[in-house]
Amino acid sequence: MIRTLAVKPWLLLTVTLLFALVVAALGQTTEPSDRPVNSPANNKDRAGHLADLVSLSPATITQLLQREPGLLLEIKKALVRKAYEEGRLLNPKT
Repeated sequence: MIRTLAVKPWLLLTVTLLFALVVAALGQTTEPSDRPVNSPANNKDRAGHLADLVSLSPATITQLLQREPGLLLEIKKALVRKAYEEGRLLNPKT
């Protein structure tokens, strides 16, 4: 005859949470590196590398905004909102 083991739900939950905490704690161990992650030199290198990956030339941006008037309008709206938040007055003729 097969007997089933009756497990209390709170015990199962406690064991599951304990296991998850142990796995999370073990996953956070790191090896020391030669230079700190948030050093200014590291941030500058990373920013330069990312800028190369996502930046567009001024000519490309101008062409894109001329082809997509809706995008130009969204950028203008964002600039107006930003100026309003900063309390700056805008000249409507520009």
